[in-house]
Amino acid sequence: MNIKELLEQYAFHDSLVEDMSFENNRLEFQIYLCNWKQTTYEKQEDEMKNIRLIFKDIRNVIFDVTEEKFDCDSIVDFSYEEIIHLNEVCYKVKLFLDGDTNMKIIEFIGKEVEVIF
Repeated sequence: MNIKELLEQYAFHDSLVEDMSFENNRLEFQIYLCNWKQTTYEKQEDEMKNIRLIFKDIRNVIFDVTEEKFDCDSIVDFSYEEIIHLNEVCYKVKLFLDGDTNMKIIEFIGKEVEVIF
């Protein structure tokens, strides 16, 4: 799915980033999602659930972090801006995380994301 669809479909605020990896223009997040905040949530479901987000072919990655360890960092904001990059529609993504002792900001440009439950 494209990044715009992801952020329109899921509410990530207060969900937890348990781990992150970046290699070969591929950014992957392991997230403990606040399932109870989703519009599709039903009471018999678990309130929290693990998901993986995989962003491939990303560009212009910026990590503004003082500590590279990700351990249940709370998602404060997960937003996008639609841009034209190299003559194609892409999304400039900003992710703000609140760790125990510091804020982490991750920015990148991408188009697609794979969501794995």
